[in-house]
Amino acid sequence: MPEKTTSLSLASHYLDIDQPDRALALLDQPDSEVINYPYFWYLRGQAFYRLEKFENARQATQKGLALSPQDVQLLLLLCNCQSRLNNLAEAERAILAALQQSARKSQHLSLCPVGG
Repeated sequence: MPEKTTSLSLASHYLDIDQPDRALALLDQPDSEVINYPYFWYLRGQAFYRLEKFENARQATQKGLALSPQDVQLLLLLCNCQSRLNNLAEAERAILAALQQSARKSQHLSLCPVGG
């Protein structure tokens, strides 16, 4: 397992240093377990997005959302992809879903007691 998370960490690092091609090369060789992580699909979508391969980015993002439909990061990335593809109605749906999930998370946090 550490090997798998290390590859995701390295791919994330490549994105952080603006090397999406290297991130994608690493993500192009996933094992059967890591493809079940929504974060894998987020990283793959980000790499494609930064390479301006917006349709590939959209497809990767949708695979991640199939695993975790309420993932705010994936929803925001989907919004950006749909916008770049000029699918504005779909972009609006994605951003509204992200805002709704964000509001739910904030509401849950405000219900948590702080201190004692």
